[in-house]
Amino acid sequence: MANRTFYVFVHLPSADAPVLAGGCTTIVEEEGENEGKSYAQFAYANSYLARSDAVAIDPFNLPLPAGETRLFKTDPDEGLTVFGAIRDSAPDSWGRGRMTRMAARDLSELEFVLASGEDRSGFLAFGEEQSAARINASWAPASYDTTRYLDLDAMGLIIGEMTNSRITPEELRQLLLYGSSLGGARPKATIKHDGRIWLAKAPRADDQYNVPRGEYAVMELARRCGMDVPETRVVQVDGRDVYLIERFDRTAAGSRILRHGMVSALSAFGLSDNAMNIKRHASYNRLARMVGEIGARGIEKFDPERRDRSPAATEQRRELFRRIVFNILVANTDDHPRNHALILRDGRWRLSPLYDVQPIPDRASTKYLAMPFGARGGEGTVENLLSKCGDFDLSRQEATEQIVELLDRFDAWEEVFKNAGVPERDLDGYRVTFSAVGVMRESAERERR
Repeated sequence: MANRTFYVFVHLPSADAPVLAGGCTTIVEEEGENEGKSYAQFAYANSYLARSDAVAIDPFNLPLPAGETRLFKTDPDEGLTVFGAIRDSAPDSWGRGRMTRMAARDLSELEFVLASGEDRSGFLAFGEEQSAARINASWAPASYDTTRYLDLDAMGLIIGEMTNSRITPEELRQLLLYGSSLGGARPKATIKHDGRIWLAKAPRADDQYNVPRGEYAVMELARRCGMDVPETRVVQVDGRDVYLIERFDRTAAGSRILRHGMVSALSAFGLSDNAMNIKRHASYNRLARMVGEIGARGIEKFDPERRDRSPAATEQRRELFRRIVFNILVANTDDHPRNHALILRDGRWRLSPLYDVQPIPDRASTKYLAMPFGARGGEGTVENLLSKCGDFDLSRQEATEQIVELLDRFDAWEEVFKNAGVPERDLDGYRVTFSAVGVMRESAERERR
């Protein structure tokens, strides 16, 4: 792959069009010990640094330099061919499959980024010219309207495709432009509904249970358990349930849609998708140290030993602890670092609301989460939860009370699931999934005494 330069733009509240933030070049080493390895370099544009409303693309790895322009570089050994904050804007498996199908060839990571539509996560946009952001894909017309959003009717196309109905190349092109840039393995699209922006998730033909109702129910249960949860709904499209979750990186402001910065925990950690490095370096404890009152310009140098002791930071750490407990209770093993994020709202980078929690019926409760949090890694026991509770600004007694409170609220799960319309056959499966909750309660009560 030859060296290639592209430009990164940011949607700022004060600007009607994306503002040039900087340039990024992907490079392949041609000699030396790194021969053949790919990496990237990024520098903020001086015009962007001169803006009073300039914000960091990534508060940890790409902070705004305090002085003259600084050149950032990814680590070839880590395997990041583009910066993580930029990679977050690319689609995951479902969107990539549709893009590859439309292109009729394999695409590189950079091509996925440049070809993704305006429903991508966060507030970034991209282009190969400094003058304007523009999708670079064979299916994107020069007149592409970046202000357009799909509506619920478009989900009928996605449902049709997932149930083996025919979808025309023109229909696929429309979906790629306006609704399939986000990550994940399931079919989804960003839509505008009731004047707000939602992520809509459709069912698949091979689903063994009602996935939309299940995800809606578990998010309502999380809300009941006191966690920060976006607005959620289930709607009917072509006689099938579709799950809606309001996008917390979008805000409708009159005729405008404001975009907010978003960086996955994986990117904040500076990691690639290398499973071994994730296992070594990603943890809830590390994320807890990183959250706090981070300004829009970012942190020039992150010091893991200097914890933000502000009330806002403490509340975010305690929220993170509650999410760990909840993930154990619902046996959610898909809690990898891409399913946690930081979001820029009101001039501060904060822990994002909860998202992508989907327990599976008939799966026996697991003992391990994807990310470690205690002395025994990700083992889902009360003792392990308490072993490093200080990392989440909780004493052992406070952490125990948090666990007991969540267990008390969790007891109403069947009522919540029935009210959410979860079919009875699925409820039987969830009873199996949540069967280990009683063991946790016994352990928590013993600790409490």
